[in-house]
Amino acid sequence: MTSDEQLVERKLRQAWRRQRRYFHLRGVSRTLIWAGTLVALDFLVDWLFIFRLRGPAAWRLPLLVANAGVLLWALYYEWLRHLRRFDDVRIALQIEGRHPELASLLISYVQLKNAEQPAISPALLAAMRLHALAAIKPLDFREIVAPRQFRRPLLFAVGTILFFAAISVTWPRHVGALFLRLADREISYPTQTRIVSVTGNQTVKQGDTITLAASVAGRLPPTGELYVRPAGDQAWHSILLPAGSGSEFSHRIEELFRDTDYFFRIGDDRSAEFRITLVPPPQFVQRRVRIVHPPYTGLKDTCVDDLNVQALDGSTVSWELRCEPAVRSARMLVEGHDPVEMELDSSGSSLRYSVTLRNSLKYSFRLTDKTHGFEYDDVWHAVRVTADNVPDVTLLDPTDDGPATVRKRLRLLVRATDDYGLSKIRLVYSVNGAEDVQYPLGPLTGRQTEAAFDWTLGTTIPDLQDGDVVTVAVEACDAHEATDSRWGRSVVRRLAIVGDAGYLRWLADELDEQRADIRKAWAEEQTSLSEIQQIKGQDADFLQTRGRLLTEERRQGIVRRELSGVVRRINLLMIDLTSNDLFSEGGGERVIELNRTLAAVNTNHVPRAEDALKLARQDPVNALPHIEHADLEIGMIVRELDGLLKDMGLTLTDDVLLAQLRSIIKTEELIRRETGEWGKQLYIDPERTGLTQPKLIQAQHAVLKQMELFLQQLVAAVGQELDAARRRRFEAAVTAFRIGRPDAAMQEAARAIEASKPISGVEQQDLALKALRTAAEALAGQITDDMATVRDVMEHLRQILKAQQDLQQEVSQANAQQFQERHFQMQARQADIGKDLLQCSAQAVKTPAAFAVRKAQDAMKAAQTDFGKSRQEPAIMQQEEAIVCLMAAIEALNAIRALPPIALPEMPEYPWEVQVVSTNVTTGDIEELTDLNKVPSGKLMDMGDIIEGGGGDATQPIPSAPSSASSPPAGAASAVAGSSSDLRGKAVALSPEQIHALERRNRAAVFQNYVNRLPQEFRQQVSDYYEVLAE
Repeated sequence: MTSDEQLVERKLRQAWRRQRRYFHLRGVSRTLIWAGTLVALDFLVDWLFIFRLRGPAAWRLPLLVANAGVLLWALYYEWLRHLRRFDDVRIALQIEGRHPELASLLISYVQLKNAEQPAISPALLAAMRLHALAAIKPLDFREIVAPRQFRRPLLFAVGTILFFAAISVTWPRHVGALFLRLADREISYPTQTRIVSVTGNQTVKQGDTITLAASVAGRLPPTGELYVRPAGDQAWHSILLPAGSGSEFSHRIEELFRDTDYFFRIGDDRSAEFRITLVPPPQFVQRRVRIVHPPYTGLKDTCVDDLNVQALDGSTVSWELRCEPAVRSARMLVEGHDPVEMELDSSGSSLRYSVTLRNSLKYSFRLTDKTHGFEYDDVWHAVRVTADNVPDVTLLDPTDDGPATVRKRLRLLVRATDDYGLSKIRLVYSVNGAEDVQYPLGPLTGRQTEAAFDWTLGTTIPDLQDGDVVTVAVEACDAHEATDSRWGRSVVRRLAIVGDAGYLRWLADELDEQRADIRKAWAEEQTSLSEIQQIKGQDADFLQTRGRLLTEERRQGIVRRELSGVVRRINLLMIDLTSNDLFSEGGGERVIELNRTLAAVNTNHVPRAEDALKLARQDPVNALPHIEHADLEIGMIVRELDGLLKDMGLTLTDDVLLAQLRSIIKTEELIRRETGEWGKQLYIDPERTGLTQPKLIQAQHAVLKQMELFLQQLVAAVGQELDAARRRRFEAAVTAFRIGRPDAAMQEAARAIEASKPISGVEQQDLALKALRTAAEALAGQITDDMATVRDVMEHLRQILKAQQDLQQEVSQANAQQFQERHFQMQARQADIGKDLLQCSAQAVKTPAAFAVRKAQDAMKAAQTDFGKSRQEPAIMQQEEAIVCLMAAIEALNAIRALPPIALPEMPEYPWEVQVVSTNVTTGDIEELTDLNKVPSGKLMDMGDIIEGGGGDATQPIPSAPSSASSPPAGAASAVAGSSSDLRGKAVALSPEQIHALERRNRAAVFQNYVNRLPQEFRQQVSDYYEVLAE
């Protein structure tokens, strides 16, 4: 190698060394920067997350691993990967890059300096080398790394060193703590506030209270924080703590039930974590309570695992318990008593205690923990001690008190029951309240016994006399050891000692009660017979039968139950008659025979009638044969019961009349309902109502005929009845017909239907129904016939009327200002009058004045409301209505007092073709009247003639239908408007029905005035619309 070549080689190596020094300097500076950054990051993580936020200390290891990894990466990436071996070609290329004027002479020189190139001319190669050396010699190859490139890495390295040196000088303890903590040394960073002492780890019993405290030094902040975390939870819960006395922060935790970790954070310091360990109470892992019952009960010992037990009085209860963990001591706490030590085995796990119980008790256990000495109280349990009740004694026979003769052979049927066994039974009797006498009846065995004993009064008590009272009871004793006071007693029966005649009179009264029950059953069957006869002839499209058949079917069930009770009661009476040795004297054979007949009726005919009605209801298509069968059976029942009652000596006149009147009411109710339906159809589709209208007219005429026949019988019964009370009921019913005038209402209803006025027809039918119902109430004895009561009510009503008239006059005369000043006083006076009328209404409720009194009460209440609202004119109108109603009530009572004697009239002929086959006209007769041509136009009977006792005039025509709602016909005036005279010109009171009709007419007049103000083309349409709404 020549000297020139050595020069080029040396200069290339100098450039390579200068570049390596640059890479070393830059690598060191950048590594220092990475190291400083990692130290700062380590401090941030350790101080903030591990020290301040109490993150896991184990985080430091991954932090160190991450630091080492980053530093290794920085050494390689920033330093080592740039250090390469000497390569003259690479260095030549870098120099060529710095000196482009070389034009690749240097790289060519380096590549061709040692190589033998046979393809190249040696002369040319030598010339190229000489030319390259001439260009290279003046150049400094070290310029590939400029001096200024060394400046920046050097500055960064020095700055980093100086920065960390300053930090180390300023916060040497923090830096030292950081490196020590990274070396896994548990030391804390320096803080301004230092927690010097903490409560630390604690062990307490479960459910107890603990106070946690921490003392601090240095800067004392106003508040601190306690962090707690129950075992099993992940999140910490913060509790704000105010500074306490001195430099202490504390907090009281109530009733801990889980292990809990905690630490304090006060100021910029934080304590280590501590744990509160809870000691749970000992638990009963095995519980057994043995109950040893008293020997006399014969019960086996029982064992249960429930600490709440029930035991019989005198039982011995033993507790056998096993608990974990072991206990140091155990005591039983009994409410109201001192604690009792329980027997404890050597291991401290098994507890025992026994006691014989007489009373119920509440108890608990107090257990002392063996390891820590904590005391625990268990929940309260109970032992319920039940007493052994005395035997339950039921006296099955006799069932009631009653009379008895001295020959009475008393049959005692007794049922005795005891929980654990019976021992003996005895009879206890007393005469006239004297001391009880005990009469042994014998021993008993078992837990339940029924026994019969015969006891003859005269044999045991020989000196009995008429008028004595013997009380009898039965006592039974159980098998308890204390037998002296273990007697159970039955109910006491009282036997009144009477002679033979007195007993037979009592028996007759009892049989009379049974006859009355038979009479009720007969009346039900009579009503059912009438209903069945109506159903047989009805039109299925006109009257619905399904519900009526169900009603009659249920009625047969009611009769069957009533008669069964009568049969049983008569049997008992005959047994009692025999026990008194008076069977022959009391006619026992005859009564038994009648009872057999009654039982045969009840077990044969009544069920057959009920079954037939059920089949008819279930099979409407083939219902007629079943209805015929039911009619036949019910007829037989009526005849059998009628014969029984006649044999038993009872008159049936009032029942017959009442059954007939109720049948009339039910038929009229059906017609009223069909009239309403017809009225609705008349408005909806007039063309489809042509067939219904004649039927309704004929049906209404037939009911009127039926009612007239009934009234003739009622008037005849008044003259024939000998019983004063029953005669007064008949007279009251006739009076109800006179006041209510249902005949006039029915006539007006027929005229309204004929004139296609369904609303007017329904109103008249309602009036007729109210009058008929009032008559039924009078006939059933529901309306008073006491003239003294009538006089008292009249006098009271007159006083109320006078007070009301005075107040109404005062209100009418007051001007507007006076009324405004005094309307509250007027309201109070009106309220007082209303209270008086309310008291009077209690007496008037069973008189014909009841309806008018109720209307007067309503008007007075409305007047009170108007006074309260300071409305003068409406109040005056309501007062006037109340006055009218009071006057009507007084007149109704006057009519009762002024009734003349009633004479039996002659039956007039009727203008239409009806053949009367009996006095009971049914709905079947109504259905025969389906041809309007059979009813001569304009001919109806007048009920007033029958009531007054004269014959009716059958030639009077029917008045024409009213032309408007405000001009009723003359015939309607007495029945609807409430006129003050009858057909003979005599004074007649306003009936309740008439007052109601008057109100309806007043409303109709108001409506008519409204319609008249409308244009002519709308009047008829509005009138028809409101007519349907009213229906």
